[in-house]
Amino acid sequence: MGYSQIHSYAVSGIEVIPVSVETHLSSGLPKFTLVGLPEAVVKESKERVRSALMHHQLPFPKQRITINLAPADLPKQGGAFDLPIAIGLLAAQGLFSDIDWSEYVFCGELGLAGQLRPIQGVLPMLMQACKQLILPASQPEYQVIQSKHTALVAEDLLAIISHLKGETTLPQHPTQTLTSNENEPDFNSVVGQTLGKQAVTLAAVGGHALRFIGPPGCGKSLLAQLLSECLPHLNEHDYLMRASLYQAAHLPHPDNYRPSFRSPHHSVSRAGLIGGGNPIRPGEISLAHQGILFLDEIAEMPRKLLECLREPIEQQQVHLARASHIVTFPSAFQLICAMNPCPCGYLTDPNHPCDCSSQAIEQYQSRLSGPFLDRIALHVHLHPPHLSNDQPLSNAPLTLSAIQTLRTQQFERQGCLNNQLNTAHPILKQNTSSEAYTLLSNIYQTQHLSMRALGHLHTTAFTFADISDSPHINAQHIEQAWMFQSKAMHLKTYAPSI
Repeated sequence: MGYSQIHSYAVSGIEVIPVSVETHLSSGLPKFTLVGLPEAVVKESKERVRSALMHHQLPFPKQRITINLAPADLPKQGGAFDLPIAIGLLAAQGLFSDIDWSEYVFCGELGLAGQLRPIQGVLPMLMQACKQLILPASQPEYQVIQSKHTALVAEDLLAIISHLKGETTLPQHPTQTLTSNENEPDFNSVVGQTLGKQAVTLAAVGGHALRFIGPPGCGKSLLAQLLSECLPHLNEHDYLMRASLYQAAHLPHPDNYRPSFRSPHHSVSRAGLIGGGNPIRPGEISLAHQGILFLDEIAEMPRKLLECLREPIEQQQVHLARASHIVTFPSAFQLICAMNPCPCGYLTDPNHPCDCSSQAIEQYQSRLSGPFLDRIALHVHLHPPHLSNDQPLSNAPLTLSAIQTLRTQQFERQGCLNNQLNTAHPILKQNTSSEAYTLLSNIYQTQHLSMRALGHLHTTAFTFADISDSPHINAQHIEQAWMFQSKAMHLKTYAPSI
């Protein structure tokens, strides 16, 4: 009789779950039993393991073999359990001695000749691993892994056995250092739109959600792309998290540190936007994690689909529940959306008459519900710029380093960006003047704001104070913030501002 316990990992979405591979050998007719909710690919591992061991003339027990993948109630998928099953069979036969198996984690698919093949979910494994992880050497993910996330790699089963016996030493996986060239945002790429550029700077500094409303061709999409240029590069953790999400979605990962800019078509499905499918894959809101989700022509998207964004916007993660399990993906994205003011698009364009009826305009604008709009802090109305009156900004746009400095200042002060604060946060109370509180109270009572909208107004004013290097939020900052939030309603009442 023989027994061994080898450690491995299972990946659900991007969540890494430790799995114990227990092997028990007993007397009786030869039989191979695999338990612990293995799916078809895992059940087939016994043939791959048998062939790999016999190819290298390693002993395969002619006994009753029972292998348990614990926890037993977790469905096991993929070929990553081939390697721990093979090591477990050899360990149960006494091939190794004086090895502390609790210090090792094995993951890898075996070929019939014993070679190790790539598996899914390597990046989440490396980010979580606290033990010595042994992986296939041919993983393409090593191109995006930095040196502090280390694992030993092997080409085949024999190399691992030699390492465990102390005959040779496995190398660490190769690493690659990516270049991090930061180019200044080109505000001159957008003609006019002074207010839009100010909103872009404000959103970049404070992380606020932003909505552009304007006729076709006025620069809504260009301003959204300009915002992506204003965001600082990802740190290593966020970069690897994004790589993990792209891997889970079976998409090629960007080979740079720029934040993601995801712009799905307005006909995107619920599974494509939120996530889903079988197996469950992350949607656009997760692929935009720590980046920008740009929803162009948002009024053309189904209302039920937009309502699905309400929880992820606030919780910064999405829970996808199925009958057997729940998968959670991060979704800390910055929402930027753009829409026309009416079905024909020319309601606020002085150069084109609008032929939409009042009822059609009202129905079009009501496609975005009040609770959804309540989650957007900045609302900017754009109008066709006058080429002869392309006035520069009253204040020069912030440089990328200045934006990074202001964002770092917020993290040091309160541990997050301003947009994640609420109006009851002690930091906001300490840094708001009495005159500003009086104005906030008046706006709240006269405009019948929700507490969420009041929080957006307060945090936006906080960002204005940071940009102006003011130690406190004063009444002027509240007025500036209200200029952007008051435009969430009554599109017809605002004249062009360029």
